[in-house]
Parts: sequence; structure tokens; C-alpha cells
Amino acid sequence: MYATRPVLSCTVCMAKYKQNPTTSHHRKGDGTSFNLSITGLRGRKIKRPRPQKRTRLDKIKEEWRKEYLEELRAQHWVVPDHPAEGEDEGPGQVVDLTPGQALRKEELLLDLASLKEIKDQHLARKEELDEQIRGLQEKLEHADAAFKNTRKEISDIVRKEKKTEEASTSASAATGPPPSKRAKLSKWKKEFLQEALRKQVLLRELEERKAIKNRHLEEKRGLSQEISALEEGIRGLQADLGGRGSSLPQSQRRRG
Repeated sequence: MYATRPVLSCTVCMAKYKQNPTTSHHRKGDGTSFNLSITGLRGRKIKRPRPQKRTRLDKIKEEWRKEYLEELRAQHWVVPDHPAEGEDEGPGQVVDLTPGQALRKEELLLDLASLKEIKDQHLARKEELDEQIRGLQEKLEHADAAFKNTRKEISDIVRKEKKTEEASTSASAATGPPPSKRAKLSKWKKEFLQEALRKQVLLRELEERKAIKNRHLEEKRGLSQEISALEEGIRGLQADLGGRGSSLPQSQRRRG
């Protein structure tokens, strides 16, 4: 007696298979997979169903589009449920505007143009201030170099005066009798006054250069504060531009 449902067997491994469409068997020496219960041993390969061409990203885009259309309807925009024939599906399609919406759109576009013009003016002013700061930086570098050179000159002069004084005292002691005490004091007093006068002149020049340097630093500080204020204004304008641009629908933003 035969069974109502015959059992198929593989001639390679003698495995028994029932009529189950989900059961597959790998042929020996071949990487193909087939179903014995449907095709038999030498039947054609059964291809598995491929996944849908519509990916998860397409589904997310569709959800985003629905949310965007709901937002437009909440803002009283005239949005059709389905695009007309020949139009692309998506939020970028052209919608009809009411007179009030068209007037509001023109006002927003004018505000955007004026804000962009103000932003351009601020950027031009910032470039001018940057140029002035670069010039002041060069002046400060020159003033620092002159200040250092003046200090070096003062120290060199003091060092030379000490050396000449030591050389003169040693020469006078070696050549002849020492001069009188009064003549020595008058000579030292004269040299001291000359050196003090020279130091006073050099110190006055040093103070003048320091004052110039401080003035340049104050100007640079003021310009830096003005630049920071301009940057704050530019950031505020950019935020205002973003807010006003977001109030328009995406189709009008793309056109602008």
C-alpha cells in the first residue's frame, strides 16, 4: 500500500522530505537551493521572493510629506490631498495663494531683502574694522620694537659710561699724581649731570613711546568691542532671516 502523500528522497544523502514548500535542499557540489517537494531532484531553481523596492527611507519621506502637508493645512494654506496629473508628488508643488497670503508673502520677501541689505552693510563695516585692526597691530609691533631698542640703548650707554669712568681713573692713577679733591669732585659732578641729562632725555622718549603704544592698545580694544557688537547683530539678523524664511512654505523658499 502506498501512502496518500509520497515521500521524496534525495539520491545524494538519502534524506526524506515531505511536501512542505518551505523545505529546501542544497545540491551536492552546487550552491543552488531548490525545493524537492515542488520540483523534484532535477527541477528548476525556486527563487525566493525579493524584498519590496520601496525602502524604509521612502516610507519615512512619505510620513514627512504628510506631516508637512498637515502643517500647511493648519496654517490655512490651500493644499490638495493628491497632486494633479503631470505634477510631482511632494511638498515642493505649487499651491494657489489667497490674496491675504500673497500680501503676507510680499511683506516677508521685502523684510528679507531689507535684512539681507543690513547684514551686507554690517559685514562691510566688519571688514573695514578688521583692516584698521591690522594696521594698528603693525603700529603696535613697530612701537614695541622701538621701545625695546630704546631700553637697549639706555643700558648700552650706562655700560659704556661705567667702562670709560673706570678706564679714566686707572689711566690717571698710572700716569701721574692724583688730582686734587676739588677738581675730582667737579669732574664727577659734571659727568654725573651729563649722564643724568642723557638719561632724562632717553626716559622722556621712552615714556612718549609707551603712551603711543597704550593709545594704540585702547583703539584696538575699542575696535574689538565694536566688532563683537557687529557679530552679535549679524547673528541676530541670521536668526531673524531663518525665522522669517521658515514661515514661508517650502515651495516659495525654493523659488526665492
